[in-house]
Amino acid sequence: TVAASLARYFFQRNRAVGMNSRGRTREFVQADRGERQLNKFLEALAVVDAVGELPFADLVVTDGVRLNRNDTLVAISSDHSPEWAAALQMLQRRGVNSIAVVVDGSTFGSPRDYAPLLGELSSAGIATYRVRRNDALDRVLSDSPEFPGRR
Repeated sequence: TVAASLARYFFQRNRAVGMNSRGRTREFVQADRGERQLNKFLEALAVVDAVGELPFADLVVTDGVRLNRNDTLVAISSDHSPEWAAALQMLQRRGVNSIAVVVDGSTFGSPRDYAPLLGELSSAGIATYRVRRNDALDRVLSDSPEFPGRR
């Protein structure tokens, strides 16, 4: 839902949007603009299954090498591991803008502790949005980030 909402927002502003995910299968949509691209994006997103063996940090590292200076990566995950904050920080050092959208699983009943991840994102200066259960996505994603990031 978060990915679809953000994609629609950026498509409406004529921005190129792509997607990469790895669960049971890999879903990849090359970045592009337009209504057809939004349909491709939503079709790929519809079959994403959040079950897989590859840690999210590894996905960010391995697929982030394709991004160029001044690209923006919006990483959306419920993974509580601070390793993906370090992966985003590495991309930022290369000039790739990084934004984190943390789906806080603890508000959905998961016993996970998100404090270490959020601390790493904050100390790395990565703009972070935190989505909790029953949040209005339009409000959360349009507010200022929890950690505004460095510029």
